[in-house]
Amino acid sequence: MLEAPVQPDAQSHEEDGVAAATPARFRGLVLDALLTDDPFLRACLVRTSITVVAYAGCVILIWLSVAMGLTDGRQTEICTPLFAASPIVFYALLRSRWTLRFSDPALTLAQMLFALLNLAVAYALNPHTRSATLLIVALVMAFGMFSLRPTQARYLAWLTQAVIGIEMIVLERTWPAIFPPDQETINFLALMVVMAAVSTLSAQVARLRASMREQKKSLQVALSRLEELASHDVLTGLLNRRCMTQRLHLEQARLQHDPRPSCVCLIDLDHFKRINDSHGHACGDETLRCFARQALQCLRAGDVLARWGGEEFVLLLPCTGAADACRTLARLRQLLTLPGSWDGRPELTVTFSAGVAQWGAEQTVEHILERADRQAYRAKFEGRDRWCWGQPLAEAS
Repeated sequence: MLEAPVQPDAQSHEEDGVAAATPARFRGLVLDALLTDDPFLRACLVRTSITVVAYAGCVILIWLSVAMGLTDGRQTEICTPLFAASPIVFYALLRSRWTLRFSDPALTLAQMLFALLNLAVAYALNPHTRSATLLIVALVMAFGMFSLRPTQARYLAWLTQAVIGIEMIVLERTWPAIFPPDQETINFLALMVVMAAVSTLSAQVARLRASMREQKKSLQVALSRLEELASHDVLTGLLNRRCMTQRLHLEQARLQHDPRPSCVCLIDLDHFKRINDSHGHACGDETLRCFARQALQCLRAGDVLARWGGEEFVLLLPCTGAADACRTLARLRQLLTLPGSWDGRPELTVTFSAGVAQWGAEQTVEHILERADRQAYRAKFEGRDRWCWGQPLAEAS
């Protein structure tokens, strides 16, 4: 008899998922503990951790020379704690966030100076690994290639050559049998070639970084401009119809969990076509700009005004009842009657008709706009220069 296939248990699947996620979560917690959850500081700590590998390689190389009988173990005992202490100290400083007060939180220059000092000590104590030590000097210089400024890299290269050059002179004069003058001369010339090459490469990398920063700034400015053009009306500087529609949908989402109503006002400038016909489109454009500028002065920080199209504007008043919305429109009408509202150009003066619709949680964006549009049409039908909402007439007194 065939046995029925065993159906997978949903609970066992869930337990397997939890078990699989546990190691990943544990690794994440360990990394956060060692390297923090700050992306910038974590990158600095990762670079510092790479130096630990380099220091460990140096220690292994030194003790290998001891095992081969090339170096005195007592001298090596001086280098080992020195090489071990430097990365630990810098890791602790970075991990404690104490270095964030500096312009270079990674302390790149300080780390390089300490590393070069350690290598200078190792060069004097271990003559059999002199060539390897000079190679590591080049590695230290490359460590700061992407962080140091060109002048810093240049000065550091000169300082390194001067310190190691003086050290070579002292060593060859004090212990010529261990540090032959000819060999030290060759080593110093090799160091000069390496330092010159590294300095040149550092300058080129720095120029590339500067160029990339300028390009990034230009792209950010262009992106900001594109975002502004995509969301704002070019003529008035107000939000455009597309962006206002998005804002209205956000307000609809708020109304689902916030009982306070909002109001939407559809504002239409009266007889705007006459201005274009009598004074030209330039005057019409200036009228729109003046109206937008004056309207913004009547609004609160959370209110939103957008150019809906042509001479139509939509005003969103969050957490506002119809009575308060009508008072806002009254302030706007009074402001538009002042002589300075139209830049001293009476030919720009217009009135407006508006429809006010109070917005509740049960109404969609399309519904509230349709209601406001009907009230605006009613205001124009009843004589313009007024606003209407759900009552027979809501003209301000």
